[in-house]
Amino acid sequence: MAGQYKLSEAKKKDMIRGLFTTFCCLALFGCSEPSTPDITSSKTSSAINKQSSDIGNRQIATLSTSLIDQMVKESNRLLTETSNAAAKLQSSIDKLTTQPSKESLQEAHQQWSLAHDTYISTRLLRQWLKSLNIIHPVLDVTLSSPELVHTNHNRIDQYPLIPGYLDKVQGYPLSGLIHSEIELTKDSLNQEHLLGDSAYVALGFHALEFMLFGESGNPRIVADFSIENTSKSQNQSAKRRAKYLKLLSKLLKQDIEAFSVSWNRLDGYYPAALATIPEEELRASLRQIAEVELEACRQIQMLIGKQAMHDTKSSIAARISLANRVIETLESTRQN
Repeated sequence: MAGQYKLSEAKKKDMIRGLFTTFCCLALFGCSEPSTPDITSSKTSSAINKQSSDIGNRQIATLSTSLIDQMVKESNRLLTETSNAAAKLQSSIDKLTTQPSKESLQEAHQQWSLAHDTYISTRLLRQWLKSLNIIHPVLDVTLSSPELVHTNHNRIDQYPLIPGYLDKVQGYPLSGLIHSEIELTKDSLNQEHLLGDSAYVALGFHALEFMLFGESGNPRIVADFSIENTSKSQNQSAKRRAKYLKLLSKLLKQDIEAFSVSWNRLDGYYPAALATIPEEELRASLRQIAEVELEACRQIQMLIGKQAMHDTKSSIAARISLANRVIETLESTRQN
């Protein structure tokens, strides 16, 4: 079983040599990493439960009481915070779409920022799994047939995007999904997401970001969501924005919860997979990831305010805090 998750020594050395450059590029220039299928379908949900249960039943008894336990606890804490933040974001969007006002729009802005900052800090967890070649059979795969499947991360945080793919932009007042005749459903958004280009983003945090904030020089206003005192065409656009926002926030919350479930201590796929790898390999990989994360954050801190960045000061603080806690965990669980 261990061979399924353990890299060969040669491949591991190659990966570690290239890890710093790759990781810093990811940290500096975008969110894109591994992605998710449509976890709301009964077929996919059953697959997640079966795969997690199968590996969990075989391997959970071998879990270390030291490093793995501490990292799973940290992951559960972080992902619980992320799930709660996504739930609050969904509630704020429900309020905005039913009672559009400056206050409800501002609240949605704040909740988006809080939820996204919390999610960004989970990058370290995904990078650790990736460095160990741990691939969830459902959440970490991309398929084009028999059904279109995106990885969990790409559903949640694909970036950058082309704003005009979704809604009006300067010079093009009738562009995007909002002004199309495409039905706004779970399945249609899954089909439109990354259709032909990685910047054709229809799901996740950044689709929500554009719909809530608008674009630079053309910010979103309350009238974009209001159906009062507007023309028939404006009314229709506002209704589609409301429907799209509510669906986006619902799917985002479900995708985050799917990732969280896979870290569950008792039957999660990732803890069971980690238990098949020698602890010295886990330690070496985790320390490397944490140190690279700290260096990447230091580099980003020097660029914030000088150029457009995906990270914010608060998200960088969260990433640094997690990396430092990881290093402390490595020290506190070190075997004598």
